[in-house]
Amino acid sequence: FRSCRQERSSCPMDIATRGTCRKGAGTMITLLAIVATAALSYLSGLVLPWWSIAVCSFLIAVIIQQNALKSILSGFFGIALLWSVLALWMDIQNQSILSQRIANLLPLGGSTWLLILCTALVGGLVGGVSAGAGARLRPEDPFSMRREHDAWWRGPGLVGNHP
Repeated sequence: FRSCRQERSSCPMDIATRGTCRKGAGTMITLLAIVATAALSYLSGLVLPWWSIAVCSFLIAVIIQQNALKSILSGFFGIALLWSVLALWMDIQNQSILSQRIANLLPLGGSTWLLILCTALVGGLVGGVSAGAGARLRPEDPFSMRREHDAWWRGPGLVGNHP
């Protein structure tokens, strides 16, 4: 077996994979984050206000460890997918009557598809921004704060450069 250090260019190494070297692990984690964001946001939307999607996206980005860009994209696509499906479902349920009236009020030319796209875009922006905030809150190495905290008594020169 080759170690992950030898395959560093082709192996996504992050904390969420726990040191295993599997191809496609980064894609699966991103898909997991998208599905978890959409599912948790849907469940919270049943009992909480609309802005609970931001809290859900934030929590998923803190729990599922990815880099900031992947977290932003996961939050964006998770909420955009959820809101577009919900808007399409509501549009089908009332034969596009309500969405066409709202589309006539906005400068969309009466297009219900553009209204659904705008709905998904607004939800995706809220989800992406909150997921980005959650990803930036989490340290890159969860043990880095402990190392800095435990290193204060060792004195200068002993921190960092260990053989």
